[in-house]
Order: sequence, then C-alpha cells, then structure tokens
Amino acid sequence: MSKYITSYFYHDSEDTGASYGNIFLPLEQRNLVYWQTVYTLFFTSIVNNKNENIEYAFFTNVSCFPLRSEIESLGVVIFDDLQLSHRNYKEWATVKFFFDVINYIEDSPYFHDGDSVIMLDTDCIGLNSAADLFSHVANADRPIAYITGSVDSSQFSFHGLPIPQLEKAFKDVFRSPITIKDTIGGEFFGFNKNDDLRKLRGKYDQLLTSKHCDLITTEEQILTMLNAKTKFINIDFSIYRIWTAHRNYDVSSDFNRFTFLHLPSEKVDGLNRIFKQLVKMSPSTLTSDSLDKIIFSHMPLHNPIKLYVVKIINDLKNKIISFTRKI
Repeated sequence: MSKYITSYFYHDSEDTGASYGNIFLPLEQRNLVYWQTVYTLFFTSIVNNKNENIEYAFFTNVSCFPLRSEIESLGVVIFDDLQLSHRNYKEWATVKFFFDVINYIEDSPYFHDGDSVIMLDTDCIGLNSAADLFSHVANADRPIAYITGSVDSSQFSFHGLPIPQLEKAFKDVFRSPITIKDTIGGEFFGFNKNDDLRKLRGKYDQLLTSKHCDLITTEEQILTMLNAKTKFINIDFSIYRIWTAHRNYDVSSDFNRFTFLHLPSEKVDGLNRIFKQLVKMSPSTLTSDSLDKIIFSHMPLHNPIKLYVVKIINDLKNKIISFTRKI
C-alpha cells in the first residue's frame, strides 16, 4: 500500500472579505504567500524522505496558479478539480475545505484502500524522516491527530465559541453528550483509507449539514468534537506548532525531534526567505543536514533571542515599506 504526504489550498480568485489569522495582505499577495509555502513544504519533506518510498499529492480548486510547474517538478501529483462545500462568511472562510479533501481521497480511485495519508497545512515544513510516523499511521485503528491544548474550564473559548456551545451542538446532532477536554489542531491529520475513514466521514458530514454548520467556523472545532466522542490517536513526535510572533513567542528547546513543524507566524517572513533559496535548488542536491543549515540560517529556531531580534527587525522593515508606499 502507498504512503502519501499531502497538502491542500483553496485559491480564492475574488476578494470576498475573507480573513485568516497570521496573514494580513491583499488577496493576490496572500495567495502567492500560500503557494510559496506549498512548494517549501513539499521540498523539505522530499529531502528528508529520499529513501522512504513516499508519494506526494496536493489538492486545490484551480488549474492555473503560481508555481504549478515548480511544484510538479518536485514529483507532486496535483488534483485541481475540488470544490468547497461549506464556506464561512469572512473569518476562516475556506478552512472546511479540509473535509472536501478527505472526501476526495475517499471517493477517488487514485487512492486505494489501505493507503496511508498524512495531511498537512501548507505552512509546515518537513524536519525529519516520516518513516516512523507512517508506521504508526498504518497500524492505527483511528485517525492520528494533533492535540493543541487542554480545556480547563467551561469558560474556555475555542475559535470564538465557548466549549459548552460546541458540546451542545454535538448533542443536538447525535443525541449523545460529550465532554471536551482537549482541542485538536487542523495542521496535521493522519489516516488510512478504509472503513474507519468512511465512518468518520459520516460523522463530520452530519455536523456539516446540520443547522449548526454556520456557527461552527473551523475544521478544528469539528475535529475537537469528534475527538471528545472517539479519541483520536496522538503521536508525540508527529508535529509541533511554533509561535514566533514577538507578541506570541513559544519555541521549545526540543523542536528538532519532531517530524514536521507548523510555523503559522512565519508564512510571510521565515518561510518566504527559505522559499526564495530553495526554489533555485533541487532536492537531490541537498541532505537533511544541509537543508537544516538553510532553514535555520533564515529562521534561527535554535537561537530564540536571535530569532526574536530578526522578527522585530523584519516587522519594522515591513512597516517602513508600507509607510513609504503610502507617501
């Protein structure tokens, strides 16, 4: 059976006022930033998995987009005929595309029963071999997800909704109570194409077609509800979400033990600089060690003080550039 590292991006062609966290740019610039992260994710994953017989797939809704030929040159298979079934108004407008991608994999004859799939947000990078992680995915009887936090009170709000409201929505749909103790991130999701995936699809489809769909704005809220009922598997070394904004700074000293890193604060800064160097290179010319040197020269995660200073300097540069353009 095949192993796939995948990602996805819904490309908005018109500005409908959609907004997303950690990126505040006009539509065309924002789209380009995401396409650059797609390239960087696959490039770094390929370098770290040269001998692992892993395949790569990408899902989107448009056939003509920046860097398509460059992404395909990496050996990534692109599926460009997906549709967005459940759009939100403005905030987090297209994040439920996550479920359209799973549905596509489940329906497509390209992917076979028994195939193992890892889905990642585009603003992730491959840091280590995914061989051990895929071994866990292949042997799992449930999806593998990423726990981002714990719920310590009924006043806890998750993407704008109090936890009791999510629990009530689930009970309304399934006539079964849940107690949410953990929150689930959407940046990593591992699963096998099999009957368990079809059962999962049936559950999230019920939530997406319920009267609560417009209230539930993110895939993470839905995954969090489903996890409360049937626990997903958490693999400690799968992925680590790093916040590097100077107002929200959290870099663990052991970040380099994870298979993937999620870098939501670095889409415009660090990942952009890494992309500009990698796009001139071939994965075949790099080892994992030489790739690390490139990554950490642009994004010194091993030196938090230096990274913090780099972030401040780049923030000031961007403000100066923005100010001078207005003059």
